[in-house]
Amino acid sequence: MNSKERFNARAHLDSILERWRLLPTRHKPSRGWVRAIRKALGMTTTQLGSRLGVSQSRVVAMEVAEQSGSLTIKNLARAANALDCELVYALVPRHSLQEMVEQRVRQKASRSIAAISHSMMLEDQAVADEITAVQLEQLIQKMTMSARSDIWEGE
Repeated sequence: MNSKERFNARAHLDSILERWRLLPTRHKPSRGWVRAIRKALGMTTTQLGSRLGVSQSRVVAMEVAEQSGSLTIKNLARAANALDCELVYALVPRHSLQEMVEQRVRQKASRSIAAISHSMMLEDQAVADEITAVQLEQLIQKMTMSARSDIWEGE
């Protein structure tokens, strides 16, 4: 994927994910979605087990596993289907993908410029702060446009 395609992919995902970030709450019920939906429908664990083709005790185990965070996506999808629900699965970044790339690029570029400036200062070839700032912004712009995977290497 070239840099323009990566940029467009980020922009596309950001537009989709922005809706998720704007949801008022993304908290699951304290005892899990399967149990909450099942109970709201007035369905017993035995009845859900019948729909899933598993025992009542397996349904209880699934609900406990969901509550603890150990239920697999595959089994959660099966339960959702048996409850006539859609499983919605997403990773929702805390910030836009573009902001994440720009922040990381800014960190990497700042370190790079600082190292170069330090070397030049040691060689008595210090550059004015205004020029360094311009060079930093140019490097950030160049790195953001390419957004290669190496920006994620190291700390």
